[in-house]
Amino acid sequence: MSFCISNINAISIDDSGPGGSCFTASSSNITITRGTTFNLIFDLAYNTTETDGTITSEPADLNGYSINGVIRESSSSTTNILFMSTQNRMITIDYDTARVSISIPVKHTNRLPLGSQYYFFRLINSTGNTQKILQGIATISDSSV
Repeated sequence: MSFCISNINAISIDDSGPGGSCFTASSSNITITRGTTFNLIFDLAYNTTETDGTITSEPADLNGYSINGVIRESSSSTTNILFMSTQNRMITIDYDTARVSISIPVKHTNRLPLGSQYYFFRLINSTGNTQKILQGIATISDSSV
């Protein structure tokens, strides 16, 4: 199963690509203001294209999956500025609706360096295989501006 993002609020599994897969993560830039709680919510859905061209959508089955994410200095950096996961409670998954909620508390946004950073979120299955689902530039701004 591969997940494709059509926008920040709806991430879909695309069944029309080669072998039912999507080769790149969706990109979306975000802004995080230091000194505030940052929230991002998106839904994961399974889209099916019928033979008549109509598209049906239903919440993705995320049982057995977790999600984590990082903020790094650049896309080539291997050092995390911030690690987010379901385990550290910055990411929650509503398994009934396939809604993913990211919440970075003030104590963590206060520590982020100002400027442009790179972020990504990835889906992890029960065997440890990962797939990057969302990535982009996280612009960190100061709350006093």
